Amino acid sequence: MNKWKIAFIVSIIILIGSNLYWIYTVVDAGVTITYHRVTIDDQNKTIDALGKLIVKESRKYNQKDLLHLIRQSDPEAFIVKEGNSIYYEGAVFRFKDEQLIS
Repeated sequence: MNKWKIAFIVSIIILIGSNLYWIYTVVDAGVTITYHRVTIDDQNKTIDALGKLIVKESRKYNQKDLLHLIRQSDPEAFIVKEGNSIYYEGAVFRFKDEQLIS
């Protein structure tokens, strides 16, 4: 058999193998992205539901009380009180007339 025939067959095998690898990689990435998107959507729905529950049950606390409770529960957290809002680790508590609204 000629050397060029062997080289051609080997290159075809390598080409098919690399294409199969890239197809697997693309399909795997697509499945992973879809799975993560669904998980993040579910997590956001849960956070929204808990946020509404917190607002509903925390109407009796004013801004000072809630700030004190947050600082007590996590003393090393990054907490900022600015105007009618309290920023806590990416969450924002908004107040109106010292009442929690969101």
